[in-house]
Amino acid sequence: MPGALHGNALSEAFASADLFLFPSTTDTFGNVMLEAMASGLPVIGVEAGPTRELLASDRGWLVPPNEVQTLRQQLVALVDDRAAVAAARERALTFAATKTWDAVWDQLIGEYVELQGGSHTVTALLPNRRPTVLQGADVISR
Repeated sequence: MPGALHGNALSEAFASADLFLFPSTTDTFGNVMLEAMASGLPVIGVEAGPTRELLASDRGWLVPPNEVQTLRQQLVALVDDRAAVAAARERALTFAATKTWDAVWDQLIGEYVELQGGSHTVTALLPNRRPTVLQGADVISR
């Protein structure tokens, strides 16, 4: 697959694939993995940073970093295990559907509130969004 893809070319690539390989050890979030999952592609990635978090134990497969042979073996094994790929595809789609901007925002603010450790109620008001009531912080502004 050639370099960076956008728009229709990216959609067509995702639609014609069975799996998404993500061998990066340096990506800071892995948004492309989430895009692949939202397109119904289970992911094979390396055990590093956000890849580990996004794939968890049931949305794809993790291999050790820089172990090309292990990555190859996992890919070959999945060619014969269509049931595992189909099951991971469903879990990936379900997970990706939970990652709306509202959900991501609520999770982030919830983590900030948890770090604060307080017991006050905060209502975060964002443009074009319902108020969010959270426990634990004194002030959240935007």
